[in-house]
Amino acid sequence: MTIKRKLIILGFSLVLISTLLSSIISGLYIDRYFTNYIKEEHLNNIENIKIFAQEILLENPNEVEIYSRELANYIKDPVLGIKIRNKSNEEIISVGPRGMQNHMMGMRHNRTIQDDSYEIYSNGNHLGYIIITTTSNLQDTQSITLFKNSLVRSTAISFFLVILFSFFIIGYMSEKMSKELIKTSRYARNIEEDNNEEIQMSSVIEIKGIQTSLFNLSKRLRMKESIRKEKADKLYHEIRTPLSILKANIEGAYDDIIELDKDRLLNLIKQTDIITSMVKNISSIMEYNEEAEKIEFNNFDIAKELESIIRGLETQFNQKGIKLSLISPKSLIINSNKDKLNQAIYNLLTNAYKFTEKNEEVEVELYVEEDKVVIEIKDTGIGINELEVTEIFKPYFRGKNVKNYKGEGLGLHIVKQNITNIGGEIEASKNKDKGSVFRIILKL
Repeated sequence: MTIKRKLIILGFSLVLISTLLSSIISGLYIDRYFTNYIKEEHLNNIENIKIFAQEILLENPNEVEIYSRELANYIKDPVLGIKIRNKSNEEIISVGPRGMQNHMMGMRHNRTIQDDSYEIYSNGNHLGYIIITTTSNLQDTQSITLFKNSLVRSTAISFFLVILFSFFIIGYMSEKMSKELIKTSRYARNIEEDNNEEIQMSSVIEIKGIQTSLFNLSKRLRMKESIRKEKADKLYHEIRTPLSILKANIEGAYDDIIELDKDRLLNLIKQTDIITSMVKNISSIMEYNEEAEKIEFNNFDIAKELESIIRGLETQFNQKGIKLSLISPKSLIINSNKDKLNQAIYNLLTNAYKFTEKNEEVEVELYVEEDKVVIEIKDTGIGINELEVTEIFKPYFRGKNVKNYKGEGLGLHIVKQNITNIGGEIEASKNKDKGSVFRIILKL
């Protein structure tokens, strides 16, 4: 059974029961109130008849026609007839509707009327009698009968109108709510199918709460997927550098361009270790973890690390005809995370290699400035658009002047992230002559 049909049945049942109970209770209350009102009016009428009868008996009139007409004014439901007799029990006046005798005989036969006799006194003197014929049961009076019939009809009409009106209102509301729920169900299915369709929030608080939860879930799923994609892209980007170094050195050795001495072999082993470490952590791509990455700091010689990096890349640079040089002290001990820093330097040099043409040069310089360690990488490549300096470290951003070069726009983002994670800073600027300058600034 659909939610719409359930809502209609439930709402219609509630309205039916509540309306029926309301009609019964209000009907009983009104009927009781009206009956009590008729009783009170009847008692007042009886007292007025007695007073008028006393006046007639005191005057002992011979002409009774005028008094009969006045007395007839007191004939009203449930009073059917009035008789006035003197103290000798002789009838003076008798009033009642036409056909009263036959009518009264029929009613007496059915035992639905009664005669009430009252003695009339004045200052202690007995004047006579008054006999009032009334309906024996006030519920049988014409007024009450008409009132009850009218009450039943009006209640029935009201009941029908309420049911009809409620049917349309409940149908409309159930239609609206079922549409909102169907829309919410479709939205949930779109989330399941990875369809990023937006939804207009419902005005119903409960449904809106469900939709908001689904929206937040969708947002988290998209964020999770985005982070997973970024991790995968970063892994792909990071793993290319050691693979390129391995390939360049192996090809150089194969072509007898370079000799794989002990230092080169140790560097190649180091690159394979880097690849192995990356592959081991590939499962983390499938997980979304908001906890900050734990980074360990150790003392190491940054001058020796730069020398090793340059030695590993120089074959690749030489094959393209780019001069790669290093200006550095023989030794400089710093406390940082060697892997994050090396990865950042590799990425900067890879970018320099990509965007620098043949017969150009790339220079790496290590120096101390006040209490800071600075690693400066200069190239004479295509340079940086000054308007894009603040944008180049954003993920997937690619400058207008690099559209013809392959890439994902993640290299500089990884550099920025790594340097920030080890407590350093990175600056980018345009080289005064040609190309770009990147400065990594670390605490000494």
